[in-house]
Amino acid sequence: MTAVDPFAGQPRNLGDPALGSFAITPSNDDELPKVVRRIRVETAGDLRVQYIDGSEDTIPLADQDEWSGRIKKVFATGTTITGRITGII
Repeated sequence: MTAVDPFAGQPRNLGDPALGSFAITPSNDDELPKVVRRIRVETAGDLRVQYIDGSEDTIPLADQDEWSGRIKKVFATGTTITGRITGII
């Protein structure tokens, strides 16, 4: 049986529940396959990101922390997190 989405076709807001997630491998060259609205990390460290407007930031995060933003890239250089990094869409 196929799951039915009763909310299909409804307008989405950034505060709505997540649609899905995927593992992120930091890269200096490649953008993420999809722009994410939040990133969750397993271990503490710095997360260097690029937002959809092209601006960049390095964010210090704690174990099991999250960061919200319209993020299109996670850089290898400047990212010191060694555990799992998850993109939330």
